[in-house]
Amino acid sequence: MKRVLYALSVMAIALMIESCVAVKSSSKELSGLGKVYHNTTAQYNGYFNANEILEATMLTMDQQYKDNYTQILAVYPYMGIDNPKAAAPELDEAVKKVTKVAALHPKSDWVDDCYLLAGKAHFLKQDFETAEQTLRYLTAEYSPEKARLKKAVQRNASGRTSTSSRPPALDADGNVLSAKEKAKVRKKLKKDKEKQTKKVAQARKKYNADVARARKQGRPLPPKPEILNKTKTATPSTTSTTKTPAQIQKEKARKEAEESKREEEFLKKKPAYYEGVLWLGRTLIERDNEDLAFRSLTQLESDKNTPDKVRAELAPLLAHFYIQKKQYEEAIKPLEEAVELADNPKSKARYNFILAQLHQRASRWNEAYAGFEKVASSSVNYEMQFNARLNMAQNSWLSGKGSAESATAQLERMLKDQKNQEYRDRIYYALANVALKNNDRPTAIKYLTLSVRSGGSNPAQVTESYYTLAQLYFDEEKFIPTKNYLDSTLTVMDKKDDRLKTATVLRDNLVDIAKNLSIIQVQDSLLLLSALSDADLKKRAAKMKKDEDEKRIRDLEKANVPSNNGPTLGAPTARPLLTAGGQQAELFWAYEDKELKQGKRDFQRSWGERTLEDNWRRSQKQGGNNANETASTQEETPAAAAATANPNNADDANDVATYLGPVPRSDAERRSAEIKLIDAMYKLGVLYYDKLENFPKTVSILEGLNNRFGRHNFELNSWYYLYLAHTKLNQTEKAKVYYDKIVVGYPTSTFARVLQDPNYAAEFLNEERKVNVYYDEAYAAFKSGKYQEAFQMASNSKVRFGAENKLASRFALLAALCTGNIQGKEAYVSALNEVIARYPNSEEQKRAKEILRLLGASGAQLPGDDERTIDESQRFRPDENAIHFILVVFESNTNLDAAKAKISDYNRNYHKLDKVTITNLFLGDDEKTRKLLVILRRFENKAAAMKYYDGVMKNRNEFMVSGLEYQLLPISMDNYRSVLRDKTVDGYGEFFEANYLK
Repeated sequence: MKRVLYALSVMAIALMIESCVAVKSSSKELSGLGKVYHNTTAQYNGYFNANEILEATMLTMDQQYKDNYTQILAVYPYMGIDNPKAAAPELDEAVKKVTKVAALHPKSDWVDDCYLLAGKAHFLKQDFETAEQTLRYLTAEYSPEKARLKKAVQRNASGRTSTSSRPPALDADGNVLSAKEKAKVRKKLKKDKEKQTKKVAQARKKYNADVARARKQGRPLPPKPEILNKTKTATPSTTSTTKTPAQIQKEKARKEAEESKREEEFLKKKPAYYEGVLWLGRTLIERDNEDLAFRSLTQLESDKNTPDKVRAELAPLLAHFYIQKKQYEEAIKPLEEAVELADNPKSKARYNFILAQLHQRASRWNEAYAGFEKVASSSVNYEMQFNARLNMAQNSWLSGKGSAESATAQLERMLKDQKNQEYRDRIYYALANVALKNNDRPTAIKYLTLSVRSGGSNPAQVTESYYTLAQLYFDEEKFIPTKNYLDSTLTVMDKKDDRLKTATVLRDNLVDIAKNLSIIQVQDSLLLLSALSDADLKKRAAKMKKDEDEKRIRDLEKANVPSNNGPTLGAPTARPLLTAGGQQAELFWAYEDKELKQGKRDFQRSWGERTLEDNWRRSQKQGGNNANETASTQEETPAAAAATANPNNADDANDVATYLGPVPRSDAERRSAEIKLIDAMYKLGVLYYDKLENFPKTVSILEGLNNRFGRHNFELNSWYYLYLAHTKLNQTEKAKVYYDKIVVGYPTSTFARVLQDPNYAAEFLNEERKVNVYYDEAYAAFKSGKYQEAFQMASNSKVRFGAENKLASRFALLAALCTGNIQGKEAYVSALNEVIARYPNSEEQKRAKEILRLLGASGAQLPGDDERTIDESQRFRPDENAIHFILVVFESNTNLDAAKAKISDYNRNYHKLDKVTITNLFLGDDEKTRKLLVILRRFENKAAAMKYYDGVMKNRNEFMVSGLEYQLLPISMDNYRSVLRDKTVDGYGEFFEANYLK
């Protein structure tokens, strides 16, 4: 028996070896056993393990994503995570496994699945370019047309024909029909079919008329006739309806064959082509190739051979496509289909939630309520159920199921539920939405403020609350709180948020507006206070101080923490309070022992050991003296003498300054406040016009300025902006008033010339262009080493274009640089100092200071040795399509081996397939100042280099040794050559920030 088993084992091994060897010849077909071996090994070895990795990674990515319920939910959560590169090591391993499977088993039926899985892995890494290449190869090489052609070729090669003969026509007894008999049968069948078609048409016409009549009269619809319910009309046959035993046997054999074929189709492996087309469509959507994506998906939808599984995945993808394009109405139908086809309860609940959100967006409150109700009753996570109930409460009164008061009451009950404590910010936000729908803006602002103060852990909700507050204040033209709330919004807003750019632009436009509004408010208040007597000012300050103290006491009482006014700097005697539940109450910061000790040490470090007494800050006190201090022998000032005579005066003066600010007390101080006010009002009017295009506000502020202060330094400019604003508002008569004022009052001004001569503006701009061209020519002479010529041109610019031309500072710096080359270092330093003195707060002043610093460091550096001192933009040039490297810049004493090892590990984990190479060099001749560069090469273009850069920014701890300082700089090949030529990376960091990070 053992010999038999041994022989069988040897034969099996031999057959397996033969089947494996057969793969080596691409022209030969595998044997049956060989096919089974390769299919089994491919499926249950490499492919199975890779698929397990892929599914586990998708699950992990899903769990990492935090849903933002204030926006339309993502159809695919795993696509919204911040750092998809974190999953790159696992996904690269999956790609490696299926690549090996495709190489070892090229004739197995699982090669197409291997390409599909690789495409999915690249897609999940958000390496969409590689994913597209992989999936395009799959859909091209493994299309059904190509598969049929391949089978036909194989059949022809094996001597079989691809055509099949049609069986002869038989009568009821199994006899072969003659040609004449067949013609008669066909004619009879055609006639019967025409009759049947006519009957169906008449029945349908009558039924449609009955339905229309019933709808018009409000009656129930009539039942559908039986003839219309039949999918196929029965065609009478000329043959006998009684079946012979031969016919029964033949029918049975036919049914058995069909059943066998269905079983075979069920067991047969489905091709990966259709799912490949689906994922290719997803990839094209992410690459913004929407037209081609839509064609692929609609073709898949219309193909009758598309498997049910793929069709079920197609519906949510179409919804995702429309939502991405913001075509929300078109997304509803595929979402409804997705709900019907979804087997997974979580997916079904998500699709229902998104569908309800779309209905809510379109103000279809009943449909929205019904959708959220389905989610609330489903078995999903509590957070989604909670948000569904939150939306139900908001939609209930809008759909006619209640009132605004009942919705508010329901939400307030949710506030009291302990399970919802971490969601209080969302409930307050929902209450604000109800108030807004009810046109109650003050209440909405109150709830939004409470939402922000609730301090929820969800940045998305904090973003919505801040942003909504900013919008409400902007609508009310309260620009200071608008700007402040936009600042807060931008600190928490997701960088992928579509509103980021809009919010940033608006915030930037409001920075100067808020600044000038604040100046106006402060100076107005100070001028009003300046009219009060000293006694009244002290009373106001005392009242404000008293109010503040009372508020502090109330806050302490609310916190249930007793006030401690004991005369000691030591630890307080009060014990920690316990709540009703026996838990220690949270202490006010001043009762924390650690804080008290730190405060005591800081006090003693500044003031020394002091006796605890009133007025301890004064050098002269009415009662007692400080034993640790030596009496002052300095002469007292009048203010000190007054404070000594009346010790409360100093405190009163301090209170006035603290609570009321620097109130003007003299005419000069009042005039200074007015000048600040005039300047701020004029700038604000211009900003309203230029930044916000708010022409009514421009008119209001500038007319207020002129009416209040009469003639001032900005009179002409204010008239010009008033003329422009009234023109924009189509107020031609008022515009004409300011036109006349400008032309009559300032006839030789630029504004008057522009208004009277439309060509003057073009001539003025042409003059500016001439200055630019002249400067470029002077700078070109400098670069060519013609320092005397460049110096002469820079000096003549004052004569040609005036001493105050717009490029005067640049001409001055250029002249200084030429001076250094012509006259030497001493004259160079003197010329640079003149630039610094004459052009404060200018870019040229900054550059002159930097050159002086370099001169002090090197002792002999001249401008011709370093062209960067004139214009860094001439040294580096942006080129998005050029080959890029990435520079990692260290100080020269860095542990190079450790740094390179860490970078290599990072590349192995996150960029295994990208083949990034690492080299290093030292840059600079001076050992003290030279830099160590690690060069990572190479990347196809700027986008590829920035993709690597972004990945490092999200995984910094894995990229570099802890505590090691470095710069990461993507750089084009030409700019890299400039760095090597100049032997320095100085200046490139600024270029990188300006051209790569904005």
